[in-house]
Amino acid sequence: MVKWVLWVLLLVLAGCGSAIATDAPPPVVITATPIQIAIAQFPTTTPGGEIPPTAFLTNTPEACAVNGDSQVIYDVKADLDWVDKSVEIEQTIHYRNDDDEPINKIVFHAEPNRIEGVLSLHGVLNDGGTIMPGADLAENRLTIPLPDPLRPGCVQTIKLAYRLQLPDINIPENGRFGYLGYSDVQVNLGQWLVTMAVYTGSDEWYIPQITNIGEQTIPQSADYTLNLAVKNPPPGLQIAAPGKQTRLADDQWQFEIEAARDFALSLSDRFQTLNQSVEGTVIELYFIPDEDVRAPSLALQSTVRAFVLFSQLFGPYPYERLVIVEGDFPDGMEFSGLAFVSEAWFRVWQGTDNEWLTIITVHEVAHQWWYLQVGNDQANVPYLDEALATYSELLYFESYLPQYVEWWWQFRINQYDSQLPVDSKVYNFDAARPYINAVYLRGVKMVDDIRTTLGDEAFFAWLQRYVAEQNGQIASPQDFWGTFSREEYDTLSSIRETYLQSPDVLLGQSAQELE
Repeated sequence: MVKWVLWVLLLVLAGCGSAIATDAPPPVVITATPIQIAIAQFPTTTPGGEIPPTAFLTNTPEACAVNGDSQVIYDVKADLDWVDKSVEIEQTIHYRNDDDEPINKIVFHAEPNRIEGVLSLHGVLNDGGTIMPGADLAENRLTIPLPDPLRPGCVQTIKLAYRLQLPDINIPENGRFGYLGYSDVQVNLGQWLVTMAVYTGSDEWYIPQITNIGEQTIPQSADYTLNLAVKNPPPGLQIAAPGKQTRLADDQWQFEIEAARDFALSLSDRFQTLNQSVEGTVIELYFIPDEDVRAPSLALQSTVRAFVLFSQLFGPYPYERLVIVEGDFPDGMEFSGLAFVSEAWFRVWQGTDNEWLTIITVHEVAHQWWYLQVGNDQANVPYLDEALATYSELLYFESYLPQYVEWWWQFRINQYDSQLPVDSKVYNFDAARPYINAVYLRGVKMVDDIRTTLGDEAFFAWLQRYVAEQNGQIASPQDFWGTFSREEYDTLSSIRETYLQSPDVLLGQSAQELE
């Protein structure tokens, strides 16, 4: 395969303005193809630093190309060096302006830049090699001003080129983000791509502030295509990834997934797999082998059971595959079509159903509905996904392991008392335990009180309606509570007053406050 040495960043405004100003700097003359030009010729930046002048946009004569059903499309080429544990990325983003006013800048969520030393942006160039000033990388925000406004209905095409130096997730400060990094047994690429921020109108974009409590993403549904090449791959390398997979060569793969909040994958030469087909979907478990294979078997069984139950209770799962990966880092983490479950829960499993391995596996499967299908602002209203994902654990035990329901309530919920509001933000906490107690666990009590008040028929009808109406969207508290009928909403007023710091949800803003 051609080895990429240069990652040329192309920004092309798809027919939504006039040509660039005549006083723009002259183009750089390129006498070789982009992949033959040394990176050293182009601007670079240290992680978190200010980016030097980058590239002017040029316009094509095409006018406002339709981008299909998706507002955002990502086309990614990535070259992973297995020995160096680095990734060179060339990423093309197609973004359609669905607002009713022009947009003068594009803002990206540069999540990998939250970890020091990981992200280096090579530069921004158009196809003629001219350099564009003004791009700015500050913490997890990358801002690119547009020379001409992106008109409503038009599509902006931007190509980013950057490098990731993956962190060692065995280092304690990196373990919290073990879904991005490497260990002795695997390389994980989660939240590794630069993605679109959320446009809030009036030329403003929203990116959550960084904190070490909870998650701070608000990912939009998008279509992804990834072409991955692995340099110096070890023998027997396997890749756990969602969506459609095509192996192009011994060291090259292509992955495709639609309507995804993200694209995550894990690579290892030690993976073993278990799989089972159910209702037209293949459930795959990638695990690190140990002497006792019963723990992986239980994890697969728990995944299959949860998948069947949640498909019945909440609505259909959107993909033909669901991938669970034993992650070499604490706890677990959800992604679109893929979830990590910590190796610790496999390692400490004592051979029964009522243990953390079951709980966390089921919890992460539930996020395929309460995250993948119904998105939310995970920093400002985390209860919208975490309370429902945790309550889904109870539904699992009720359906398959009723003898452990009382145990689950005591072990998982009641021993961790909290009187803090369920609608707390991650920024209200300086430690994980109080955050979990308030948002996840007290959130379960709130959801259960809703169920008790309405009865099972109305409760599960509400959940199905909520998934159907908010599928592919970023749901707000107004969407969550507004899915109830007016009569139900009024009936639940005492519950909102008990659990929420802002109980009159539908009397406030019509959309969640993002900033």
